[in-house]
Amino acid sequence: MTSLRALVRSNDSLYNIAKIGRDISLFPAGWPLKLPRMAMISKIYSRTMLNPTRLFNICDAVEQARDRGIAGDLVECGVWSGGSLALMALWDLRQGGNRNYHAFDSFEGLPPPTEEDNEVYARFLANRGKAGAAVAGQLVATGVCKGDGADTVRQFFDRVGIPRDRSVFHVGWFQDTVPLAAKDIGTIAILRIDGDWYNSTKVCLEHLYDLVSPGGLVIVDDYGAFSGCRKAVDEFRMERDIGSPIVPIDDECIMFEKPQSPAPIEVQQVFRQSA
Repeated sequence: MTSLRALVRSNDSLYNIAKIGRDISLFPAGWPLKLPRMAMISKIYSRTMLNPTRLFNICDAVEQARDRGIAGDLVECGVWSGGSLALMALWDLRQGGNRNYHAFDSFEGLPPPTEEDNEVYARFLANRGKAGAAVAGQLVATGVCKGDGADTVRQFFDRVGIPRDRSVFHVGWFQDTVPLAAKDIGTIAILRIDGDWYNSTKVCLEHLYDLVSPGGLVIVDDYGAFSGCRKAVDEFRMERDIGSPIVPIDDECIMFEKPQSPAPIEVQQVFRQSA
């Protein structure tokens, strides 16, 4: 059994099939009729921690950006092993898009939380004692949520057909890479943030939200999971007087639209049923 499991994990196609089979009950209603999506998700499923609802939402969001003519690149802050950004890119390519795809990640896992992360910060100190207190809030690797390295993710993108000249990797801590990259990215159609902690979420919003095109989408993966992430989003929306509604994707992930001037536009269309 161990050797069979190792064989399955060593082969992306086998592992994807096995993982989808395990999670089949989690896919949204009507998934058997969504063959193009299932085919695309099957290519990346071993490289993501996202549940099927969030993966279907990625396809919805890319389609909405296309249908509404939203200009800009596709950006993900926190790519882990590259699966969700690969899905964004592949679905954009399938729609005939010509955007660039930006991957922000330390590729070393998460840094320690800070006091703004409340219960996570308390658990971190309790579990790591003096060693945790010594590094709390510093930009050092904890090993938590460490995925594949940047070179491995690049090779994965090559295998699934994402053009290298349109894939931009920003390797390092968000606090170091995001402010610098913001000067060169241009416009953003979809900004997806999966940084877990308060500071990681806030720095991405502070430096990248202004690049999001009016009508573009901001997706935050951990809003319902971690109070620090939620605090960062709520503070930023209040500071910027962002009135567009927060739309839940599931009990943890949310999305909101960058308002059009002068009035925000509802974004429920992102949940429309499509191919």
